[in-house]
Amino acid sequence: MLKMLKKRIIGAVIGTVIFMAAVLSGCGNVNEAVTHGTEKLGTVEAADLSASELSARIIPEPTPMPTPEPEPDMSPLPESWFDDAVFFGDSISVVLGKHAEKTGELGKALFLCEFSYSVRNAVSGYLKIWYHGEQYLPQDVLGLTGATKVFTMLGVNDVALPGGVDRTLECWAEYIAAIREKNPDIQIFIESCLPVYYEFSGRNNEMLDGYNERLRELCEETGCIYVDVAHYLKDENNKLALEYCSDMGEHITYEGAAVWAEQLKNPENYSVNPRSLEYGNHTS
Repeated sequence: MLKMLKKRIIGAVIGTVIFMAAVLSGCGNVNEAVTHGTEKLGTVEAADLSASELSARIIPEPTPMPTPEPEPDMSPLPESWFDDAVFFGDSISVVLGKHAEKTGELGKALFLCEFSYSVRNAVSGYLKIWYHGEQYLPQDVLGLTGATKVFTMLGVNDVALPGGVDRTLECWAEYIAAIREKNPDIQIFIESCLPVYYEFSGRNNEMLDGYNERLRELCEETGCIYVDVAHYLKDENNKLALEYCSDMGEHITYEGAAVWAEQLKNPENYSVNPRSLEYGNHTS
């Protein structure tokens, strides 16, 4: 009598446990769960187990929840992030360099910029970079600076020359390849060309917009990081805002340089979060 009562109780427990297993495992058919459960655990064996042991045998282990990916840090880059950066550019970048030197807003970044510099000059060597009283090609001087990051803004002096945007992009590809050959571990950042205030047939802001878009595509193809800073200095007419223009042409004021520097510290303006990249032998 007692043995029969025990079997009934055990049977009820098994039924309850199997029902719970069906619910927890997402099984839509309780009969299927019962069959599956009794196949795994015979009635005779079940009679010798406690309810907790039955649960452990029949109810599946819950599937662990995946660990959520941490949110990327999109806070402004600290000034020290630029300590091991070199900036190449023309007379427009000269103003940014003076602003950075005066304010420390870009840390200890080194500005090696030349008046009338261009991508074509950088490739041909027609104009070279002055560093400690000597002249160098960009790819050669980088190794002397210890830089792990190089920023370049060039093109406004190129696009109006014969060959236009097409030839300028060809020179960019040569420029990138030359830097990579001599400095394989350096991260290359290419900045969008700033708008101009005075436009003429050979160089206007619509052309520069198209040039910047192709520059972005070139960065994707070559593994460089595109930095979009141009639109922060535009007015409602797609021109360089007058308050940021120093000569009614293409050169900027220190107010414009301050906006530029601020946006260089904004990770959202980079095609890849700069904090996720490796620099030399370390990650920044």
